[in-house]
Amino acid sequence: YDASGNVSTTSQSNNTVTLFDRRLTTKQTLEHDTNTGQFNSLVKMDHDTYLLAYRGVSNYGYMSTFTVDTDGDPITEVASMQFTDNSTMNWSSLVQLNESTYALAYHGYDSGKDYNGTAITNQWGNWIATFKVPPDGSSITKLGARRHDTYNNSDAYTSLIKVDDNTVAMAFRGYNYQPGGTNAGGWVKTFTINGGTITQAAELRHWTSWSYYHSWAQADANTFVLAWSDNSADGRVTTFTIPADGSSITEVAELEYDTDLAQYQNIVKLDANTYVVADQTTSNKGQITTFTIPDDGSTITKVAQIEHSDSYGFWNSMIPIDEDKVLLAYSGDGTDGYIKVFQIPTDGSSIAEQSSFEHDTNTGGYNSLVAVDFDTYVLAYGGWGWDGYMRTFDYALTAATTKPRISSAVVAADNATIAVTMNEAVYNATGGSGALQANDFSLSLSGGAATLGSSTPTSISASGNVYTLGMN
Repeated sequence: YDASGNVSTTSQSNNTVTLFDRRLTTKQTLEHDTNTGQFNSLVKMDHDTYLLAYRGVSNYGYMSTFTVDTDGDPITEVASMQFTDNSTMNWSSLVQLNESTYALAYHGYDSGKDYNGTAITNQWGNWIATFKVPPDGSSITKLGARRHDTYNNSDAYTSLIKVDDNTVAMAFRGYNYQPGGTNAGGWVKTFTINGGTITQAAELRHWTSWSYYHSWAQADANTFVLAWSDNSADGRVTTFTIPADGSSITEVAELEYDTDLAQYQNIVKLDANTYVVADQTTSNKGQITTFTIPDDGSTITKVAQIEHSDSYGFWNSMIPIDEDKVLLAYSGDGTDGYIKVFQIPTDGSSIAEQSSFEHDTNTGGYNSLVAVDFDTYVLAYGGWGWDGYMRTFDYALTAATTKPRISSAVVAADNATIAVTMNEAVYNATGGSGALQANDFSLSLSGGAATLGSSTPTSISASGNVYTLGMN
């Protein structure tokens, strides 16, 4: 009532507000480059150290290490280096090979060895380089670089994936300018790596016109899944078999999953045979699609698809955060930075947006997202003025609901080891302490004629949440 006794109305139209979704929150932010932070590619080195490749000051290629506490605060830059010669670097893609060796694919201006082994300096082209970085991130040393394609077009849309500890596979757009091939198209190449020595093992021109926005996932030890956009901007998913030594590349199956438009693809494996692709579709809308793909890559089945953003859905970077959830960073309305959580059952039959957070109201692009632990995540991105930022997030629900589990298990081609990936950091004691030992795992066989010398692994090594177990 008011002072005169008039009753307050309950039917007015201006008495509603939108509540903020506090399940996703920003923990900490570090502006690590006040000039440029584009084409980010971030990998987790160990429990609290991260390595970032990006285009920085003057558009040169840079690599930096950071430590991030398990609760996301603080973020500290440890070391940094310019890894290209003094000109532009584009489309960096970084992978970890072992505890201290990393491979990076990129287009740019650099020096090293040419495709034929000749030493070259200050040359344009598509490159692959290796780096030595100790687990504490205290130094970064460039070991070697190889120009595998002399074609000078800045939009190579490069994506790199680890095949084994000394082999990588690369998808890119190029002409493959070198003896034996000068054809435009979508290419897949493999390289073997021994320190600074980089040797091309095989190549396949899997698409005879231009290809764009490549993104890899691994199905099993020698089967790989590539999401990409073709010369008509249609969305495609293709599977390949690649042995551990990279000696051959064989296309297995392909599906054109969007005949209208699909760009800025990013693919992740959610469970044993379910994959999720984020892209930008017709009318610049953000889109999520699920697929069923068996371990051998023999078939690709589109299962479900939704549009989650009416205004932009590009620079996608996505990671699985539980057996039925993915976390997506993307550039949305007004090129602002967004983070979303989607719930997807293990069969991929539905896609439901669970929460959304506009974490940067100015700019958010060139995203690269990595898990810190079960409820904290770190994002490298280009923010206001395309400066370089590192930002951490908390997702409150995951702390109470996520249980440690094996996300994937990949047996090496020679059956000597098995790489077990856990969904979060794990320990052999309560309270977050105690490193896993070989006897924390148990091995068994089902079917076939093989024998197992011991149910206990013969050895164990850890790299982030991946545990490599020896078998006999």
